[in-house]
Amino acid sequence: MIKIINYKLKIKRTVFIQAVLFLNFSFLIFPCTSQQMPYYTQFKPNNAFLNPGMVGTKRIVDARLNYRRQWMGFDDAPVTQGISLNSRILRGSMGLGTTYFSDKTGPTKRSNFSLAYSYHGKFDDVELSVGIAYDRLTYHVDGTKLNMHIPFDNVIDLMASQKKKVNNASAGLLFYNDRFHLGISMLNMIEPTVNYYPQEDSIHKTKIHMVPHIYGSVGYNWSGQPDWIWENSFQVLYAEANPMAIDYNLRVHYKQKVLGGISIRIRDAIAFHAGATVMEDFHVSYSYDLVISSLRSSQSGSHEIMLVWSSDLGKQKKTKYNIDRFKRQKYGFMF
Repeated sequence: MIKIINYKLKIKRTVFIQAVLFLNFSFLIFPCTSQQMPYYTQFKPNNAFLNPGMVGTKRIVDARLNYRRQWMGFDDAPVTQGISLNSRILRGSMGLGTTYFSDKTGPTKRSNFSLAYSYHGKFDDVELSVGIAYDRLTYHVDGTKLNMHIPFDNVIDLMASQKKKVNNASAGLLFYNDRFHLGISMLNMIEPTVNYYPQEDSIHKTKIHMVPHIYGSVGYNWSGQPDWIWENSFQVLYAEANPMAIDYNLRVHYKQKVLGGISIRIRDAIAFHAGATVMEDFHVSYSYDLVISSLRSSQSGSHEIMLVWSSDLGKQKKTKYNIDRFKRQKYGFMF
């Protein structure tokens, strides 16, 4: 029997070398960005996955698809796929939404289905959205992909795939208008523990403890004249026993039809953004991460793409520079 207290994956360029499991495994660590939840370079457009307070803050109906492939060139490197759908209801006073994501790395896969609700407090020139969400997390480990120092171990079944579902919750606040936003959220609020074996099983001991993740973000849009908008966003992620992750995004919009930008992720990567809006309701954006950490010589970067459909369903149709949602509104809708 080996006592295992943590779980760490190490991925090399052409072969998945090893995965070491620990008895009480309190968290799953990836190189560089050590967190249990997926990470997004385009964190502001993906805010529905990170902050339930975002639900219902866009148009009447807002649907988004996201695909992220990390560290190209590594076998079994992280791949994240997600879909979100949310809506403003009761004249915008509330929001309802749902999200689903799948995050796969080597022998592990986490998928999460979420139902979210938000209440919007409206003021003259800003809104405050308070959101909560119920999450159903599925944690899957494929033991056949693990190579242990001892071929028989009581921590995990190396001859089979194991899957467990647990309940979870998240909550968040978003204070915003068309010019700025300030948000904070917590994911994994109830800190569920994934245990693949019944408590009465005295032989097998596998526990995966999900730790809270706290996201803080702030952003400001600036423009000297309406054709050019400089969108600044800053995000901080804190998770227990992990390095704090800090991102800054600058995206420049031209006539709210095309955009380009750059990101800096401290100690990890520089990213480049491009996007376009079609027929005012459809949007596509792409980002490429150029890794600057110690992994830079073993991979060729990360790719992320997002597709968006956001619509007022023919109601209150106005031009992009003439939307009277806020008293001193300066900009139209930005995805």
